[in-house]
Amino acid sequence: MNKLIRIAVITMLVLSTALSYEASAQNRRQPRRDQSYSQNKKEFREGHVWLLTMIQTKPGAGEDYIKSLKSTLRRMDEEAVRQGVMVSYKMLSGMSANSSDWDILLMEEYRDMASLDGIDDRMKPIREKFVGDDEATRGLMQARTGQRTIFGDKLMREIVFD
Repeated sequence: MNKLIRIAVITMLVLSTALSYEASAQNRRQPRRDQSYSQNKKEFREGHVWLLTMIQTKPGAGEDYIKSLKSTLRRMDEEAVRQGVMVSYKMLSGMSANSSDWDILLMEEYRDMASLDGIDDRMKPIREKFVGDDEATRGLMQARTGQRTIFGDKLMREIVFD
């Protein structure tokens, strides 16, 4: 009799564990009834893609660097926008927070990630038109090293609230 009671208790424990697991799995598959539609709906969508370049100008070289950007990068970006390669561009300037901070932010806006496929091939004729061949580009970049330090590039996606 004692053995029979143990078997019954073990059977009930196994069955209750199995039923509890099944109920838990079913709750994970179905949304709770008290969840509103807004909790399941995404509150934003992905917008355009931005390529950001953070630059620190060297002391006393800020204005010369910006003039250099105006004569080349600005003209290239405007042509890229005109040709539909890029959506827009922006150049922001501000005070550095400390000696290891950037003070210029270059921003290029693209429709989506796919717009960046083959970007070098599409920008090369534009660059050659305003800067020159690869050797002229290298010369310009070397001249600018005395004016600035590039902290890095960052690719980010715009968040658009619905």
